[in-house]
Amino acid sequence: MFHIAICEDEKIVLEFETSLIKKWAEERGVVISLETFISAEQFLFESEDAAPFDLLIFDIQMKNMNGMELAKTLRKRGCDSELIFVTGVKDYAIEGYEVGAVRYLLKPVKPEVLKDLLDASYTERQKKAED
Repeated sequence: MFHIAICEDEKIVLEFETSLIKKWAEERGVVISLETFISAEQFLFESEDAAPFDLLIFDIQMKNMNGMELAKTLRKRGCDSELIFVTGVKDYAIEGYEVGAVRYLLKPVKPEVLKDLLDASYTERQKKAED
């Protein structure tokens, strides 16, 4: 199972990304577990005792704690999940790579780009599982 989390405070964007991921999984025949969060605080609270995620998709610009701060907190805790940032602002690109983000996507997310990233992330996870 491919365990994915999305943390996005804009409901319409969250629904769009969720639908793209579900469509990708259906097209590829991949069994996924997809959890969504509307804030960094909700993510930290609800995922604390959960199984680790294979892929994290975080919006950067959120109220209170932003996605970059969330990623830094998780990395300090030893989280090694793949990370994709999605945002409307280019300013965070360099900082995103400092926390090991595999990609930085600008909104609006292009479906084909997200699907390619999901393919790459899933393939990488399969390789790690084989090792």
